[in-house]
Amino acid sequence: MFTKFFTIGVSVALNIISASANPIARSTCTPNAQGAAVSIVSSASSAWEWSDLNTTPANEDVLYGAPVGGFAPPNFHLSQDGQYPLASDVNNNLAATSSGGELIFTPTSAIGDQEYQLFNFTCQSCGTDTTPGQAAGLSCKIFPVGYDEGCVQISNTFYEPLFIGSCDSLPPSPLQLFDIIF
Repeated sequence: MFTKFFTIGVSVALNIISASANPIARSTCTPNAQGAAVSIVSSASSAWEWSDLNTTPANEDVLYGAPVGGFAPPNFHLSQDGQYPLASDVNNNLAATSSGGELIFTPTSAIGDQEYQLFNFTCQSCGTDTTPGQAAGLSCKIFPVGYDEGCVQISNTFYEPLFIGSCDSLPPSPLQLFDIIF
């Protein structure tokens, strides 16, 4: 009798422990920028945004994390559905392109089939108010299509290139999270 109760008690205790060790899944969303231009800003510091060190972005320019205002914001367009957005510079028909672990500008694919110009966005919250300064997505991870388990990251120092790093840390590094701002 003692063995039966002891076995049941241990079994229940192990189930409780294993259940509490599993993190609760959070709901996520994909931003719908509704075709509007947006800025991509670090969630860790709203003073950092995706930028180019040149006044006029050009082919092969590397994208950096730089102080807000490097471009005349907003400076990127996302596809309407947010599933595989193409982040592109609105001034020169250039797209952010994952290349060799960095993001560079290259000419926008005419038909949108350039795998390295496609990105998945997964955000903790999404909005639809397109008023300037409002967010299409907050705390978003940006995953380049074609890179397994990699996501875009910003350095903790200004004027360092954006890079694609391992995205498997829990909780995610604040340097892997971005806000999508109208």
